[in-house]
Amino acid sequence: MHNATPSSAPRACQTCGLLKCDPSIRDKAWIPKLALHARIRRLALRPVVNAMIWERTRVKANLLKLLVEDAQKFDLIYDDRLEDDADAQRGEFLRRFPIESVPKLKLDEYVIGTKLRGTFCYWTEPGTDKWARITGASATKFGIYFGKTKQDPDKRYRYTKKFAGDLPLVGEHGKVYKNVHAHLLNLLDRGRDLDFLAVDQNPLSPMFKAKVLSLYFKDLYLPICSEDILRDVARDIDFYSISPSEIQHQALQLRKKSPVFYNWHNLKLTEFLLRRVAGKLDGIEALEPKQTQRRTKVLNLDHEPNFDELAKKAREKGEKSERFARKWEEGRLASRGLEYLANRILDRTKKPRYGFDFESFTTAKVKRYIEVKTFSGSRFFLSANELRLAQDDEIGPHYYFYLVTYDKNGEPDACHSFRAADVLEWCLLKPQTFMVVAPKGFERHDSREAEAGKSRKTKGRR
Repeated sequence: MHNATPSSAPRACQTCGLLKCDPSIRDKAWIPKLALHARIRRLALRPVVNAMIWERTRVKANLLKLLVEDAQKFDLIYDDRLEDDADAQRGEFLRRFPIESVPKLKLDEYVIGTKLRGTFCYWTEPGTDKWARITGASATKFGIYFGKTKQDPDKRYRYTKKFAGDLPLVGEHGKVYKNVHAHLLNLLDRGRDLDFLAVDQNPLSPMFKAKVLSLYFKDLYLPICSEDILRDVARDIDFYSISPSEIQHQALQLRKKSPVFYNWHNLKLTEFLLRRVAGKLDGIEALEPKQTQRRTKVLNLDHEPNFDELAKKAREKGEKSERFARKWEEGRLASRGLEYLANRILDRTKKPRYGFDFESFTTAKVKRYIEVKTFSGSRFFLSANELRLAQDDEIGPHYYFYLVTYDKNGEPDACHSFRAADVLEWCLLKPQTFMVVAPKGFERHDSREAEAGKSRKTKGRR
């Protein structure tokens, strides 16, 4: 807006150089002249503006070229095995807490610190640690939690003044949770609409907000939860913003800048950007396979195992592993936006000739063949048919081992997916049993003698 001073004649504006006049002596005759001067000035500045735009475009093009070059190097050493684990965790989170259920979320379903491991905050923090880590900070980041402090060993609901307001810090957890819950709902509402200012002003912890947004809106927010790191990323990709949520969104849009990034998983893009800002991209090397240590066992030759009981326990445990892996796979599909394919997973667990347990999907158009194994003692067993398929040129690239591990209570606690090709490359295959193929009629004594006689005659002729 032009500032005018009392004068009987128009003067040049100190800000833009255009003519100006005092409102009290404004004359319609000056309006065309002002418009003419403004037009002339725009025409005069156009070469300068065009040069600035061209220079900015050139800088961005050079930056994108460097990013693409680094991405191609990073692609050679990136280990994508964690992606399935992260997707399975996120899928389980979405199954337990679909976004439409959050408005009805109760206090005991929200807080961390109770004996229940199925709460919202548990699954937002340790339950989805493969998706993004926000551990380390205290539980106050959730607004309200159940636990104790160094000064007070009694376990109870605890909350901060920020959400309590004028309420006392003891005994008003119900009212405080209503405040926290309202801010959580506001976060989801504003985050979906990309209202970055409202997201940044939300009083919930920045790390907690970033994690929740990345879990519910994976196509809008990258799973980087530290404000400092997000600002480092913004400087690295030449993005001028100090809004953490806007940076979290814009960093993910890098996938649209080049075909190199187009199909990258959120975790892959996150790892790439973190390595760049930390200066660790140039010196990284591919992981070397770990050398297994051989242990000598002294066998008890007099041990008489109950084979029927062992076979029964192995069968029951195998079926439990298969159910756990099936549920895990459904969570992975849900996280990838392929939950509609969960009902199309084919169960081959009772048909061993197929050589795998489940026929699922890596993408909507790419099949995934899954062989589930109970993993204990750093080993598992393969049949000849399973090994043949794992090494097959057509099926092998899409053949996966899902290794299910168990906790101390004998219950499945994790499922780890591996490409069969990686397992066969990294691990040692040891023959366990052999099939002896005898010639026809070998079981008859006279035929063996006849074969031996023929052999002797042949040697005598020579």
